[in-house]
Amino acid sequence: MYIPQTGWPQMMVDPMQQMYWQESYRANCELAVAMTKADIELRKKSLEAQIRENEHERMEKIRSDVRSARELQKTEVFIDLEGNLEIRKEMFGVDRSDHLKFRVLECCVVDCQVVNRPILMASFVLTDKVQKTLIIRIDDMDDRNVNKKFNQIGVRFGFSREKETLLRQLLLGKLLRTAEVRLLPFSFGWYREDTIWKFCFPGDLCYKEVEKNA
Repeated sequence: MYIPQTGWPQMMVDPMQQMYWQESYRANCELAVAMTKADIELRKKSLEAQIRENEHERMEKIRSDVRSARELQKTEVFIDLEGNLEIRKEMFGVDRSDHLKFRVLECCVVDCQVVNRPILMASFVLTDKVQKTLIIRIDDMDDRNVNKKFNQIGVRFGFSREKETLLRQLLLGKLLRTAEVRLLPFSFGWYREDTIWKFCFPGDLCYKEVEKNA
C-alpha cells in the first residue's frame, strides 16, 4: 500500500512523517498555482500596456495628418452601456448627434501564452439583427486593412471614404480602450491552465482559429 501523492510504501514512514509529506506536497501545489496565476496576471497587464501604447501611436499617426486632425477635433464617437453608437459633431458652432443603425454587442482582445500578437474581436448587430464579427490584428490597423475588415462585415457609417476611414479608426480606438483581455489556448486539444489540464474541443474558441480570420 502506498501513501497518496508520495508513492512511498506505508511501512517506511510513521504517521508524523506521512502528515509532514502531505502538508509539504499541498503547500507546494498551492505555491505553484499562485505563481502561475501571478504569471498570467502579469501577462495580461503587459498586454494591456501594449494595447495602450499601440493605440497612442495609432492616434498620433492620425493626428499627424492636418486634415484628419481638423476632422478629429470636430467629430467624436460614443458607445453607451448597451453598445449603441452615436456620432457627435460640431457644425457651424453647434453640436449635432447622429445615432447609428448598428450597435456593439461585445468586444475583447485575445492572445495566448505562446504568441505575443493580440487580436481585436468586436461583434456588431446590424439593422436586420444579423450579427457580424470584426477580427483584426492590433498591429495591422492601417487605413487600408481597417476599411477592408469593416467592408467585409458590412459595417458602415455612411460617409465619404476619408470621413468613413476616420470614424472607423475612432471606433477602434474606443473599442481597444474598453476591451476585455482574454488569454486563449493556442489550438484544439489538451492545454494547461494554472496547474489544471483542460481540453479545448472543436467549436471552442482558440487562438489558432481566431488567427485564421484576422
